[in-house]
Amino acid sequence: MSQHPDDPADQIPELSRPTPLAPTTRDVIGPYYRKHAPIRAKVSPPLAPGDTLVIAGRVWGLDTRKPLPNSIIELWQADKDGVYDNEDKTRPPPRGSFHYRTTVITDEHGRYEFETIYPGPYQIQPSGVWRSPHIHYRVHAEGHKELTTQLFFAGAPYLDTDPFCKPSLIIPLTDATAPNGGKYKYGEFEIVLVAST
Repeated sequence: MSQHPDDPADQIPELSRPTPLAPTTRDVIGPYYRKHAPIRAKVSPPLAPGDTLVIAGRVWGLDTRKPLPNSIIELWQADKDGVYDNEDKTRPPPRGSFHYRTTVITDEHGRYEFETIYPGPYQIQPSGVWRSPHIHYRVHAEGHKELTTQLFFAGAPYLDTDPFCKPSLIIPLTDATAPNGGKYKYGEFEIVLVAST
């Protein structure tokens, strides 16, 4: 695996070409989705506390077995303490404020990459069931069905008991070092979409 430069958005390492034989597993959208997150390569706010995480991948068409350029990926997650920016319904986020949310667009090779912090687990109330750390995806590509899914991490707590965790959505993370000595976790998540017709 190639190492990233100081700004992970500047370069995407070569990814192992997958064999896209099955569509990415769908998952629930959850109660914290918000529309119109800005386009940017970083999900977490500047200087947000937590362990740095970089995720890269490609969006593929199941019908063509080829990457899909200009796919739109909406992303949202909890902070390191497992809290979403719109979780407290009595104190909604200010209009135009999007913390731990972004939109990324795949390049001409169907590739995407973003930087964030590792999200924290949290309990579903009132059941008390724990959610394993995860990142939400909503993916749109011309000529393909919209996909809503979630990304999970190998070795994270509550994978076995999270009711929405599916084995096909769990990826391994590796330790990486930027040229400036900064440490981060790195993972790859390939997305396969079904044609809309």
